[in-house]
Amino acid sequence: MGINIGLVMSCAGIFYKPVSKELGISLGDFGLYMTFVYFFSTLMLSVAGKLMDRYSARWLLTLSS
Repeated sequence: MGINIGLVMSCAGIFYKPVSKELGISLGDFGLYMTFVYFFSTLMLSVAGKLMDRYSARWLLTLSS
């Protein structure tokens, strides 16, 4: 999992320009959006870890999907 996350995080910048061009938004707006995505993912992963310690991961993943 760490390798997959590392590849996605380190290679994401390659796709900023073509994706923002395809969506018709500025590169800065897309970069700001991705900043928020990474920030809130960091916050929610810590919450998810605490929930998985307290409750069954099977039920949490079923509810979240």
